[in-house]
Order: sequence, then C-alpha cells, then structure tokens
Amino acid sequence: MKKIYSLFTIIILLIAEIASAQKQHLSLSLQDAINIAKDKGLQAQINTNTFYAGQYQFKSQSVNRLPQFSLNGNLPGFNRSVNSIPQNDGTLKYLQQNQAVSYATLNMSQQITTTGGLLYLNSGLNRLDIFNNNYTSWQSTPLVAGIVQPIFRFNQYKFDWQIAKLRNEQNTRTYAESMEDLSITITQKFYEVVMARADLQQAEFNIAVNDTLMRVARGRYNLGKIGEDDLLQTELRLANAQNSFDQAKLNFTTSENQLKILLGTDKNTEINLLTDITPPLFEPNVEVAISEATKNRSDILNFKIDQQQTQAMLKKASLNRLPNAEFTASYGLNQSALNFNDAYKSPLDQQRASVGLNVPLMNWGKNRYDYRTAKFQMDAKQAQLDLYKLNLEQDVMNQIGQFMQLRTRLAISAKADTIAQKRYAVAKNRYFIGKIDITNLNIAQTDKDAARTSYYSTMRDFWVAYYKLRRLTLYDFEKNEALFKKN
Repeated sequence: MKKIYSLFTIIILLIAEIASAQKQHLSLSLQDAINIAKDKGLQAQINTNTFYAGQYQFKSQSVNRLPQFSLNGNLPGFNRSVNSIPQNDGTLKYLQQNQAVSYATLNMSQQITTTGGLLYLNSGLNRLDIFNNNYTSWQSTPLVAGIVQPIFRFNQYKFDWQIAKLRNEQNTRTYAESMEDLSITITQKFYEVVMARADLQQAEFNIAVNDTLMRVARGRYNLGKIGEDDLLQTELRLANAQNSFDQAKLNFTTSENQLKILLGTDKNTEINLLTDITPPLFEPNVEVAISEATKNRSDILNFKIDQQQTQAMLKKASLNRLPNAEFTASYGLNQSALNFNDAYKSPLDQQRASVGLNVPLMNWGKNRYDYRTAKFQMDAKQAQLDLYKLNLEQDVMNQIGQFMQLRTRLAISAKADTIAQKRYAVAKNRYFIGKIDITNLNIAQTDKDAARTSYYSTMRDFWVAYYKLRRLTLYDFEKNEALFKKN
C-alpha cells in the first residue's frame, strides 16, 4: 500500500512539474507590452483588418479606371407571335412567325478621367432563324469604335476618383491613430498593473510589519511601557492591513487579466512588468509639432473631403445654368449574309455622330439659389477648417507643455519615493528602540506608501502624455519622421 501511495505521489509531482515547465513567464517593459499588443492583441487585429478592408476597397475603385471587358449574349431567344411583314408593293401583311434570335457581343470600355467621357469598342454576331420557311440570316459587326463625351456637365467620375484617393490616404492615417490609441490604452493598463502590484507588495509588507509591531506592542503593554490605546491602535493597523491586502490582491488580479487580454497572451502566463525605463530626452519643437499635426491628422482630410464635396456642389450649380450637351460618335464595320462564312466577307462601314442638347429655359431662379447655397457652405467649411487649425495649434502647445512638466515631475517623484522609503526604514528602527511613538511611525508608513503610488502614477501620466503627443501629431520626435507611410 505504501509503495502504491509513493508511486501515486511521484506521478502527481511529475505532472505538476511538467505543468510548471509549460507555464510561460514573460518579463515585459512598457515598449515590449505595446509591441506585443500591436502584434497579437485583438484590438490590433481589429485595427489592421479595418485598415486592409479600406485598402482593398480603394484597389477595387482603382481597377474601375482600367479597361472593362464584358460579354453579352442570348443563346437563343425564341419568339412566336404575329408580326407585320413588309411586302414588295410597300404594304404590310400580318403573319404569324416562329423565330429565334441569337446574339453575342464582346464589349470593351474605357472611362476618361480628365473629361468624364467614355471610349468603347464592340464586336458582335447576330443570327435570325424563322422556322415558318426555314429562313436563316446572319449579321456581323466585326468592330465598332465610339465615344460618348458630355459637354458642360459636371465630371462626376473625376470627382469620385479624387474623393477615393483622399479616403484611402485618410484610411492610412486613421490606422496610425488607432495604433497610437492602443499604445495609450496599453500604457494605462500597464501602469494599472504596476500600481496594483505595488499596492499588493505594500499590503504584504504592511501585514508583516504590523504583525511584528503588534507583538512588540503587546510585549511593551505587558511591561506597562505603553497604554491600552497604543495597543488597540496597533491592532487596528494590523486589521486594516489585512483588509487592504485582500482588496489589493483582487485589484491586481483584475488589472493583470485585463492587460493579458489586450496583449493577447494566455491567462495562465505569468508576467513581470519592468518599470526601469529611461524617459526620452528629446525637446519637442513647437513649430514642427504644429506643422506635422496640421499635415498628418486624419481630421484634416475630413475637412478636405467636405471642401471637395462643397466645391462639387458649386461646380454643379454653375454648370446647370449652361446648356446640357452630349457628343456621341462611332465608326465601325458590319455585314449580313444567309450563311456564317459570308457574314464576314467584304464588311461595309457605318458611321454615326450626334450632339444632344438640353437647354434650361425657366427654373424660377433654382440654379442661382443652388449656387449661392453652395458658395455659403464652402465659406462655412473654410471657416470651420481655420477654427480647427487654431484649436489644434493650442492643443499641441498644451500637450507639449504637459509632457515637459511631467518629465520634470517624474524626476522629482522618483527622488521623493527614495527619500520616503529611507525615512520609513529609519522611523521603523527608531520605533523598535523606543525613540518615537506609533503615531509617528504610522505617518512615516503612510508617506512611504503615498510616495510610491505617486511615483508610479506620475510615470503613467508621463508615458500617456508621450503617446498622446505622438497621437496628436502622428509624428515620432525621436526619429524625426511621420508615424505612417505617406502615399
């Protein structure tokens, strides 16, 4: 029985050892966490897939500018009806016919971006079968080339292509902004875990210290060196430390799991967050920052798109006051025969040309009102853009000021944290030798905890400000380059 029990114990230990060996351990700096989140995180996948969807939508619009080919046909089309048949003397006779019409046409068209016109080439073949008298006829159109060109009409095709290019450029910038938003979110969650871990460590430390202080206080109370009030205060501190530990453990577990979700790592992975990060030492140039923000932000392209659409309305309203014309012309070859081979012999030429007109005579001033509406809307859009740029300039200056201030505060907070930790160590030693009372020790402990929390909080605010400045300008001040590839 003992041998069986020993074997069972060994198996359990081996399984536990294997599970422990398979458990992943990650030591991450802030930049490591951001890189992993951008590579594996679900939010990064959402951002990336949205970006590529926009890219392929633009490619779909791009290929529309290439020659388009199509094949149309009817094989066959049967018709049984009474039709009017011309006679040799010019009269018509209504006869019932059973006929089949089959045709196939190959088409090629090319849109002209600069003019809004359309070039086309066609080639087709028709066959007519009349079953009443076993009659068959063929008609061929080896080639027809033509053009359709609107005159005094708004070029919608050119406008749509300009908007498509702006939206594609906007998609690139929006993607860069979404990734900087992710950097900000990871920074906030990273330091939530750091601060929660610090709180948990402090809570563990405080329990151990307060437990020691409790034993010391009881000994002194039994010796009559302190009163019951000091003893009760020590007991209360120990109870509060235990409650703080339970809450700190819950906060740490919750924040760590949230960070793991953003990182796309397994919940069983143990992560150790490294906070020994040297702050960047660059001095953001205000003029450069404002210039890059004005050039790079996706919001700027929103205004450009709105302006393009308003200018299109103005152009349409202006052209609507002119005659609406369309020029069409074509040249081709055709032939007909009673058999297929003869349908392509000695084809005859065909030409067509026309200019259609639609002249507005009276619309009670509608075109004039439409023109003025578009003009005022265009002026309003320009004023909105000017106001946006002024507010953006102010936001950039404020963000740079906050970034520089937090860098200074971070150095001060680090020094204050070091002083508070040393002060508490001194106060604890002095309490053990009876030089200070419990109240002064509690004050030193509270200051120590507050200094550590303030240090991590300032570190979080600094890095959030750093990534907000990048997001605001879409510019990397350390590398002196934009955060996206310009088209």
